[in-house]
Amino acid sequence: MIFKFGGTTIRLFSTKLFILITLGVCAIFAVLALHEMITANPLNYTPPNRDVGSNLHNLNILPTTLRHENTFKTSSIDGSIRNTAANENINKNLPQGRITETVNFKRPTVKVENHIHIASPEIEKLRKMVKILNDKEYVRNAEKFGTDFSQSTIVIIVQVHDRVDYFSHLLKSLSRAKGIEHALLIISNDYYSEEMNQKVESVDFCRVLQIFFPFSYQLYPKQFPGTDPNDCPRDITKDKAKEIGCNNAETPDMFGHYREAKYTMTKHHWWWKVNKVFDQLNVTKSYVGPVLFLEEDYYVSPDFYHMLNLLYGNKMNGCKDDCDFITLGTYKSVDNYGGAENVALLSNWHSHEHNMGLAFDRTTWEKLKKCSEVFCKSYDEYNWDWSLMKISISCLPRPLKSLVLKAPRVFHLGECGLHHKKTDCNIEATVQKYQSIIDRNTENFYPSTVNVQPGNTGRTSKFGPNGGWGDTRDHALCFQLMQNR
Repeated sequence: MIFKFGGTTIRLFSTKLFILITLGVCAIFAVLALHEMITANPLNYTPPNRDVGSNLHNLNILPTTLRHENTFKTSSIDGSIRNTAANENINKNLPQGRITETVNFKRPTVKVENHIHIASPEIEKLRKMVKILNDKEYVRNAEKFGTDFSQSTIVIIVQVHDRVDYFSHLLKSLSRAKGIEHALLIISNDYYSEEMNQKVESVDFCRVLQIFFPFSYQLYPKQFPGTDPNDCPRDITKDKAKEIGCNNAETPDMFGHYREAKYTMTKHHWWWKVNKVFDQLNVTKSYVGPVLFLEEDYYVSPDFYHMLNLLYGNKMNGCKDDCDFITLGTYKSVDNYGGAENVALLSNWHSHEHNMGLAFDRTTWEKLKKCSEVFCKSYDEYNWDWSLMKISISCLPRPLKSLVLKAPRVFHLGECGLHHKKTDCNIEATVQKYQSIIDRNTENFYPSTVNVQPGNTGRTSKFGPNGGWGDTRDHALCFQLMQNR
């Protein structure tokens, strides 16, 4: 390149060299810009243009952006927990609502080989992914089944861990149910795996939303709410715990045992998801119809959806003030439904009898939420259902009551699991057992009316807590789960 200055000719460098230098500088700036774009989103995930949301108070809904901001710092979970409660919602008559569709959504993936031993970088990536998926509130199949919530809509939420075989049978039974196309099915996972995610994504019979419990011991394997290496062993004495200086030495349960994460997590997950569905998810937090709570090892009859709508209509028209729960399952063996197919017993709710296929609405939730002190802190009980039982007999003006189907529509397949020690489980034989009951009673399904009869309304016999809930960190996290974080 040649310049002239004051009559003097100056040659700096060649034109080709100038072009090469210019291209090189441009390339450097391009690389820096690309790096900034990538690191701004650690999962290389580009969210779609529109978010899923619903405000069910009005008939005509404009799409709303998600308001879920996670101020809960995962790196310092103990210090971030605060003993607070969620704001109360006002129960209103059920209007029609609309689900805003999200298009072109692709779930980011992470490979998890072992849910116990995950490398730290993968754990952090998994936590971030869970937050993205929860914040997105992506409702699948809205384009197929519509975006309206109507009087026939039931929200069904399933608590899922890692038993894919049981979960597969539950999905098959749900797919056969008449009316299921009107439902919103929420799958609440506390274990992340591609196999389980693919099962959820295969659902094609209704709208489905997948959420993930963000404080599972898969996500925190070596710190609270998982098991910290310095946590006290379960059976160590308090004196020995103080001597060795383990984290929770001062807070064993009433039996002198220290917390076990796999048990406390189930109660935390249940409490998180019920807060989530009633108070936090945009798509459901104004919904006031029935919410049915299922688990991965349940199995349903073809008319379970019909029966829940029938029972809920009876509750709203006949026993609104006395019917807190609806129970679709029973632990009693019923082979012949003849004469019992439409019978519902109005009974005092007992946790060990009436926890299977449990459904309730926002009116009942408002009652339970006001007793969070009992659920989260004052009662030493690691089971969510026994904690509700304590609320029923000690915190409320009267015991909780439930409409309990005499002929069950929800069945329990789980011979192996958290509370079952059996090792030679034959899930196929169990499925066949209940499917045979269904096949034999097909003519008794889909009754047009409900026959409500008096059930057990006597005083509840004395019962005591099972312990496992003495750690103050569990109390604090339980209260924290009532916040939208």
